Order: sequence, then C-alpha cells, then structure tokens
Amino acid sequence: DALPIWVTSGWTWDSADKTAGWTLSNADRRASSSSGNEECRGTLQMTTGTKWYFEMQPVAFGTLTFEGFGFTRTSEALLDGTDAVYWQPDGDIAVNNGTQNETGLSYTTSDRLCFAYDPATGDGWLGVNGVYPNSGDPVAGTNPTITNNSTGVSFEPMIYRGAFTGTWTMDVPTEYLYFVGSPFVAG
Repeated sequence: DALPIWVTSGWTWDSADKTAGWTLSNADRRASSSSGNEECRGTLQMTTGTKWYFEMQPVAFGTLTFEGFGFTRTSEALLDGTDAVYWQPDGDIAVNNGTQNETGLSYTTSDRLCFAYDPATGDGWLGVNGVYPNSGDPVAGTNPTITNNSTGVSFEPMIYRGAFTGTWTMDVPTEYLYFVGSPFVAG
C-alpha cells in the first residue's frame, strides 16, 4: 500500500461550469445532485506540457445506471462526453462516450480517488487510495489505466450523472493523501 503524502489541493468545483442540477457547498469543495443527466466541472485546467495529479472523495451515490468521476476536455460543451473519461463506482471506465471500456478498481464512499494524467500522451492512471490497477505506476509511466486519450488539449476534473436514483455527492479534499510526486504536479 502507498503511504499517504500530504499535499494541498488547489482546485474547487466551478460554479460557472455546471448544469443546473448541481448544488455546490463547503466553499465549492462539495458538489451534490439528485437529478439526472447533469455535469459539474472543476477549476483545475490540466494543460499540455505538464503531468497532472488530483484526488476526489465520494460522499454519496445512489443506484447507478451511468455515472462517473473523471476528467473532460476543457473546450467541450457540458454533457458532450466526446473527449471524457468517466470512472464508475463498480470499477468500469468509459472513455470518449463509452467507445473504449476498461475495468478499473471499484470504490466506495470511504475511498480517495486518485487521478494522474499526461495530456501530452493521453495516458491516465486512475487509482483508489494510492493503488493503481495492473501495478500501474504514473511516475514510471507504466501500465496506465487508459491510453491514447486525446492529446494536445487541456482537460479539467468533472462529475457526470445519468439516470439513477438517490443523491450523488463528491468532495474535493483540501489535502491529497496519495500524491505520486515528480514529474506530476498537484492540481
């Protein structure tokens, strides 16, 4: 198991970049929604030329049909999904509107979701509490969870929820517990 590395988080959910069904609280570090087909994005802009890292912490989710946490192209319209990575609680990962599906780690409300992304290569590592599937290692650049996502464009964290019942809530932690270190930059 990875040892926690405390690093301060610098981003929040963006009140100007969300659909109407999301409610932000806790200085925009908590996003909650109880309606379907909604998206909320973060203020972190993961630009090319830098390898990025961020964490999220699920607080609540209901009965799932298609929901996920991940990242999307900054210039993409809300709810487009063409250039997006959605990671669902059961461990399924949908890339670019489901055109590439892979199995990742499942997670629950007690977990920290870890995201390491290299916009230059399109490779990404999605982990739970510092553990990545298939012995993935973001720093070494080995065994990414997703490969060949769109390159050369800026991305930002996002939450998407499709049809499901219950409330969907995600926090941006004030500190990262599992930062992978250089050459990644904590968002």
